Amino acid sequence: VIINGSRRVRIAEGSGTQVGDVNRLVKQFGEMQKMMKKMGGMGSAKRGKKGKRGRALPPGMDLDSSVDLSALQGMQDLPGLPGPPR
Repeated sequence: VIINGSRRVRIAEGSGTQVGDVNRLVKQFGEMQKMMKKMGGMGSAKRGKKGKRGRALPPGMDLDSSVDLSALQGMQDLPGLPGPPR
């Protein structure tokens, strides 16, 4: 648990939203965190112990096509956040 119940209530009251909105945001944060961990260092040129470069993306595969955006569904309903990507 990142944020306990009483703190979620305080956040909701302070931001003028409902506790359910805070809960949804915390859940979506966790999902995005998982997705970012799965992506790891995709496309970056990290060096290993022996100085070798990280693998490049396979030919014909760009980074945008490999990202699952389903975790972003519903975020446009949260206050203060922009609508879906265009």
